[in-house]
Amino acid sequence: MDIEVISRETIKPSSPTLPHLRIYPLSFFDHVLFRHYIPVVYFYEPTSTTEDREEKSDEVVKKSLSQVLAMYYPLAGRIRDRASIDCNDEGATLLVTRIKYDLSGLLRNPKEDHLKNLFPHELPWKIVDPHDPLLVVQVNHFVCGGIAISVCVSHKVADGCTIFNFVKDWATIARKFESSGEEKEGEERVILPRFDGASIFPLEGLPNYPEIAFARDNTMRCKRFILDASKIQSLKATISQKVKNPTRVQVVSAVLYKSAVSALSSSSKSSNQPSWLCSWANLRTRMLPPVPEKTIGNMIWCYIVSATMEEGLNELVYKLKHSLTEFCDTHVEQFGRKDKSFISEILQQATSWDPDNTDTVVVDITSWCRFPLYEADFGWGKPIWVTTTCCPHRNCMFLKDTRDGDGIEVLVNMEENEMALFEHDVLQYASVYPGI
Repeated sequence: MDIEVISRETIKPSSPTLPHLRIYPLSFFDHVLFRHYIPVVYFYEPTSTTEDREEKSDEVVKKSLSQVLAMYYPLAGRIRDRASIDCNDEGATLLVTRIKYDLSGLLRNPKEDHLKNLFPHELPWKIVDPHDPLLVVQVNHFVCGGIAISVCVSHKVADGCTIFNFVKDWATIARKFESSGEEKEGEERVILPRFDGASIFPLEGLPNYPEIAFARDNTMRCKRFILDASKIQSLKATISQKVKNPTRVQVVSAVLYKSAVSALSSSSKSSNQPSWLCSWANLRTRMLPPVPEKTIGNMIWCYIVSATMEEGLNELVYKLKHSLTEFCDTHVEQFGRKDKSFISEILQQATSWDPDNTDTVVVDITSWCRFPLYEADFGWGKPIWVTTTCCPHRNCMFLKDTRDGDGIEVLVNMEENEMALFEHDVLQYASVYPGI
């Protein structure tokens, strides 16, 4: 895929950050979570007016990005230390490329090598150094007039909820501009983000923990699967006979975990090992009272499910539901009460885990379902596909809604021989991603 970088520039906030906001304190979750870039890419179809679309869309992107950075001002800063961000308005990096390839061809067969070209070179999942921007954007123009906008945001300041709300707000601001580039009135208002993370989950008084280790392994291979709405409904109906009100994500997670454990147990180096499912929960909706959705930062934590090969889907879904309820009744409650002793113990356990530990197989599942991925309309219509790239983290999976909101698309990262075993098992429930 022939790609040419047209421009590279720094976009600064449209208004300076106020002096009293210059130092942005991190929460204890921000403090321990890894600082790698999280990559996400949005695809937009060609419009009927593609002839001059490139120049006009780039101008809209720049102006709106400058404005949204003034709202999400920490993203325009730099990492100051393990406890804070220097909101110095140094800005985000914006690259613009031109690709001599049809978007339709990429979407029909989305190869990882092609997807990675839509991001700045080697940036996805890279560790963010103190001098690096916290946000890097690449706008890719296809020869057909289609556009792919990729964003890389440091996990140090943002989880999935923050990233998808940021892009949605950025797109909302972009729609305020006419083709002339002038802002127009009367468009949808953006609800300002909140910056309460450090007061809800204060780092003050806690030890200086290391960051959670990221088990980087460049031998990982990734594959995409789809569980369509009818299959999920069928699974839910069957499981509901034994487990009350299972969610889509719980049912799909159980299917994936069971297939993954089967594959990993069949490999020579993973046989007879205990296995855990590490599932990440969005704490915003689970706090009492709930935290507003647009509170930025990391408000996620994992809960662990342990199961054996002999357990069926009913038992796995029950354990997922029970573990989440227990997690909310213990961890979330103690987080809300700011119980320093409990929080210290939890952070100590998380940051002392060795990712190269071979005693236990861990399957890591992150769900982006119900986040506003497909609501980011920059004025070109809603995206036709939103995805991420292969993650060099062993046995990790990302779940997200299909465009219609009913099915679930899964990106699976495993070693090649184990991926073949996993695919053979999971295809009784899922299909290989067919492309668009």
